[in-house]
Amino acid sequence: MYRSTVLSMALVFVTACSSAATNPPSATAPAASSGGAAASGGAPEKSALKIGVGGQGQIIYMPLTLADQLGYFKQEGLSVEIQDLKGGADALTAMIGGSTDATMGFYEHTIRTQTQGKLIQMIATCDLYPGLVMFAGKSHPEAKTIKDLANLKIGITSAGSSTEEMVKFLFKKNGLDPAAAQTVAVGSGGPAITALKNGVVDALVTVEPAASTIEKNSDGNVLYDTRTEQGTRDVFGGAWPAGGFYVPVDFVQQNPRTAQALARVAVDTLKYIKDHSPEDIAAKLPGQLFYPDGDQAAFAQVLGANQKMFSQDGKMPSDGPTNVLETLKAADTQTDWSKVDLSKTFTNSFVEAVK
Repeated sequence: MYRSTVLSMALVFVTACSSAATNPPSATAPAASSGGAAASGGAPEKSALKIGVGGQGQIIYMPLTLADQLGYFKQEGLSVEIQDLKGGADALTAMIGGSTDATMGFYEHTIRTQTQGKLIQMIATCDLYPGLVMFAGKSHPEAKTIKDLANLKIGITSAGSSTEEMVKFLFKKNGLDPAAAQTVAVGSGGPAITALKNGVVDALVTVEPAASTIEKNSDGNVLYDTRTEQGTRDVFGGAWPAGGFYVPVDFVQQNPRTAQALARVAVDTLKYIKDHSPEDIAAKLPGQLFYPDGDQAAFAQVLGANQKMFSQDGKMPSDGPTNVLETLKAADTQTDWSKVDLSKTFTNSFVEAVK
């Protein structure tokens, strides 16, 4: 587990939900956006935060670690401890159970959690698409579609994660029973790669940089790929916004300036990603997390190929929430989705308040 403790100042948070989508640190980190306690009306109500993430070394969640390394949490008056967990579902569970305060995780969790009577809200969207890649292991070169994996073991990060959601959605989309999918939790990164390579699983859903490692070593064949906008639309039928900061709604209500500070961190980090080369970004990140083999140049190349996945402003895409809900409904017919209010699953008000 990679942990960090850093300090910063915050802005005023607007608690209203949007009902539409319009709504060790570097000593030389670039200046973040103007603001802070003086402009916001005070310091964060809760300055010490625990943030959970399901696989910190994955590129989809890179903004969290990059913000930490750039000192952006410190600039907002926040002391942050990052808890690196096995998968996105584990990070969500930790937050719901009170072990963490916030999560860097996938948007779809905010929808599913609402059906369980709990309200959580995405306050800054970092990933415009999920970056999920499904591989068939090299022992199954005949596999071309999900139908060829129907009776095989498919590796996912953890039960209830977005990797499992992709498997179930593809089962349903191709006329198979999602409940019949044989998913096996193998985690992310190195453990997931090893599970596929050694035949612990016959197929795998993972993200970068693990995906490129599998391709480079010819340990699997790509069946479905959401690392691009077109690939995402081919799989999910439309926009599918993914990683970002989400928090319980009651946390937002009790700590509005803290929530605004998190949104500012997200926007500043996304701006840094937009304005810098993959080589510059890679140099800021801890190698033990993102390129444990020590090959920073190779990691930068992978990052460069995926840099367009990151939002430039932290806003939720207008067509994202509805499409994500439709995929959840298709993959899980046992859950009652009829009462879901998408306007309560995200807000753009925080990122729009960042100047």
